[in-house]
Amino acid sequence: ALFWIDWNNQQIYRMTASGVGRYIRNAGKSRSKGFELNGEANPFSNLTINASFGYTFAKFREYQLSEKVDYSHNYLPYTHKETVYAGVSYLIPFIGSAVKSLRLNADYTGTGKLYWGEDNALSRGYFGLLNASVDLSVGKAIFSIWGKNLGDCHYAAYSFAMGSTHFGQKGNPITAGISVSLHL
Repeated sequence: ALFWIDWNNQQIYRMTASGVGRYIRNAGKSRSKGFELNGEANPFSNLTINASFGYTFAKFREYQLSEKVDYSHNYLPYTHKETVYAGVSYLIPFIGSAVKSLRLNADYTGTGKLYWGEDNALSRGYFGLLNASVDLSVGKAIFSIWGKNLGDCHYAAYSFAMGSTHFGQKGNPITAGISVSLHL
């Protein structure tokens, strides 16, 4: 898929001068263009491989905040340059048994550089997360053991500046769990 988006008067959230509250401001003209590629393969009857890649080039074309501040040609905030996904799933069926199947899953998600504000002063670089699960299907129930961010990647999930103070939220560390779902 290819995309090309032109905006006139794109709306941007800004902090008030006091640092308490936010307001919306029109940001002149912006352009976002890029592509996405997706694919799936089944090299064996029980093996599925998925992959996708997306690239976005998004900038302000015209955005003059004041006589002294011009954000024209800066990157749009909160827009990832790249997104990456690769996943593999293998199904082991059990015929003639109360246990229907065992599914092994693993995936990698990558998120490219993004800027936290229209001034492009703060940014976060590329990071990737590895996730996996094992799903056991018994009757109408599926028992899952799963893990997310198995490489314990340290990344900022969100960040912004309020005046001279910087705020942010860390991304989730290694997370694991057990889930049960019933299909009635």
